[in-house]
Amino acid sequence: MISMRRFHAILLLLLPLCLSRSMLQAQESAGVQTPSGARSMMLLLKDKPRPADDAVLFSPRAARRRLIQGITADSLDWPLNGDYVKQVVAMPGVRLRYASRWMNALLVQVRDSLALQQLRSLPMVSGIEDLGPALPYLPQKEILREPAPELRHAPEPAALDLLRTQPLLQMATRAYGMSYEPLKQMNGIRLHDLGFRGKGMLIAVLDAGFPGVNRIPAFDSLNNAQRIIATRDFVNHGDWVYAYSDHGTRVLGCLAAQQPNVLMGAAPDASYLLLRTEDADSEWPVETFYWLIAAEYADSMGADIINSSLGYTTFDDPLRFNFGRQGLDGKTTLISRAAAIAATRGMLVLSAAGNEGDGFWERISAPADADGVLSVGATDLEGNSASFSGHGPAADGRLKPELAAPGVDIPLVQGDGSFTEGSGTSYATPLLSGLAACLWQSVPRLNAESLREAIIQSCNHSGMPDPFQGHGIPDFYTAISLLGSNPYFRPNSTQLLSEMPESTVQPFLYVRVFSAASGSFRYALFSRGNNRRPVSSGSVPVQAQSSVVFLIRGLDHPGHYMLQLSSSDGFNRIMHINKTALPAQSPSRP
Repeated sequence: MISMRRFHAILLLLLPLCLSRSMLQAQESAGVQTPSGARSMMLLLKDKPRPADDAVLFSPRAARRRLIQGITADSLDWPLNGDYVKQVVAMPGVRLRYASRWMNALLVQVRDSLALQQLRSLPMVSGIEDLGPALPYLPQKEILREPAPELRHAPEPAALDLLRTQPLLQMATRAYGMSYEPLKQMNGIRLHDLGFRGKGMLIAVLDAGFPGVNRIPAFDSLNNAQRIIATRDFVNHGDWVYAYSDHGTRVLGCLAAQQPNVLMGAAPDASYLLLRTEDADSEWPVETFYWLIAAEYADSMGADIINSSLGYTTFDDPLRFNFGRQGLDGKTTLISRAAAIAATRGMLVLSAAGNEGDGFWERISAPADADGVLSVGATDLEGNSASFSGHGPAADGRLKPELAAPGVDIPLVQGDGSFTEGSGTSYATPLLSGLAACLWQSVPRLNAESLREAIIQSCNHSGMPDPFQGHGIPDFYTAISLLGSNPYFRPNSTQLLSEMPESTVQPFLYVRVFSAASGSFRYALFSRGNNRRPVSSGSVPVQAQSSVVFLIRGLDHPGHYMLQLSSSDGFNRIMHINKTALPAQSPSRP
């Protein structure tokens, strides 16, 4: 049972945020405007006192999450020194916006060089970092005055038109509509069929805005069940997020939308925090501080998963602020340090790898470089890496991205309520985040690190990573089976875990098998017309009660092939595979 002191935890945890908001509102009511030439500054403080009782640091849900995972409070969780905050608030020419526990820092707007000089002279200040100009932001009362745009019916994808007119296609997709193929590629539909659709899990979505989410029919189930737990606009310092860029609406659709025979989210029964951290009209480092504060808020609210379909490499003042590739080491940028801390608080953090793979940058973006974070690349529905998907490794040589998910021609709901298709690691990430939530629902006492490893171990070429897809595409049916939550999985029986394709364009196959006993798996690939001599063959050792992935090559030419798998404990299976020609625009990677 949670004590009353712990019940009041969230108030104490968010005290710096409340203080800064009240100061801001007071200044706005007095007609104070952000002057031209003002800067956003991160003020780093020297120390902070340990609270008398660590139990008061967390909300009940956050405390429960940490208790289950055995995570104790440390200095990163302690609130800031209240006296320090008061001194900064009292200074002329300085406006306090946010306070960060994790960085022991304040985000302030500094009016001029005199105010900056006075800040530097404070004895408790250990450093000051410029985060760009202090842009004017709209007070909430002005945002709420704006009339909501009308929902409209824009031209829809041809695939959706077929689904609406052909009952047989509706039956084939079982009401998943255009979402069927992306979710099927990760075996997510079988996860849903086991009854795990994210119920009870809390996902924080950090993005640029969520227009229409409060009114679009595809989100009716989310709204009617009141599963949007909280909304915060950290850019404009308020609660209204149903405006601005609809990038967040599209991302949330991949997670939570439910529109029968049109599209289905990866975690349709989960609950959500909608947190706006990105100003889509500009690009300044201050947005990375907003991300930091949003991650702290997600932690305080007890979020299980953070989905970040945002990435940073370049800014509107490139000479002063652009990140260099050498800085993508997980330790240099503010946002990557924040993401790494979030991953140590018992949350699973997923970050899009970025869409610069075919551009000048080529590499991943921050915070996908953060340690402990699952960075997500994009593939097409054939399993090929999307050309735009940012690749690794990280600057310090760590594997990035860790895995990949479908991110090409993904069905999306737009801010005006219409449906479309789009491509990007921004959409691969929520598909994976949602299924991760469903998997975690099946083993609620699992810690975030073990969940992360289970997802990686289920990938189609785990143990054989590359800098484009990491360990590959997860198989969530395999993951739930190996975690012991699948009642239909037979742990005493040797079996094939991979979904073997009837046809493929790839010249290779990754095959995962589970062995009940120690021994070996043998494979032989034959082509039509020559069933005596295999095109390729081999043997792979496997331990009892474990799975192994191996690579089968030899599907080099179009035609019919036969694959035979057998094991030392009597397992034997023959499969037929049709190899088709590889389209010129879809590069193949072994």
